[in-house]
Amino acid sequence: MERYKSQLLNLLGGEDTQHNENILMILNKCIEKLPDRSRDIIKERYYGSQTVADLADSNSLQPNALSQLLFRIKSKLKICVKETSVE
Repeated sequence: MERYKSQLLNLLGGEDTQHNENILMILNKCIEKLPDRSRDIIKERYYGSQTVADLADSNSLQPNALSQLLFRIKSKLKICVKETSVE
């Protein structure tokens, strides 16, 4: 998850430590809003550090399909974080 958090913070331009903490708190809230399957996949991939191949296999998906799914989930998270941080 650290890798994703780092990428997200770079995309949002967060350099201030307090700002980073707020963004990470928002990210966690956005992750919790995801449907169960999406949330589980994100947590297994980034918290559990599973490879795409292993995660695809455990979810009965082809690695390319899982990569596309991860891309869509991360896009939703980026939107959620940006919308939430504006409020």
